[in-house]
Amino acid sequence: MTSQVQQNRAAFAREHAHLEHERAGAHALMHDGQLIKVFDEPGDAFQRGMADYGRDRFSIIQIGAKPIKLGAAGMVAA
Repeated sequence: MTSQVQQNRAAFAREHAHLEHERAGAHALMHDGQLIKVFDEPGDAFQRGMADYGRDRFSIIQIGAKPIKLGAAGMVAA
């Protein structure tokens, strides 16, 4: 079974080139392997993710940032 984080990272990788060109520095809200919306502020992406999906059911990835590993917690942008 693929985790939420793995699904979202794979989906982000598919969209990466387009997002990098159009919205570098913004924050992508990802859920179930889908790009939901791109936000300028990470707090806005977090609030939307919590409201719509709940804890541990979404990812926020900064466009253009190199990912870092956090062990079992998944990956976030540095």
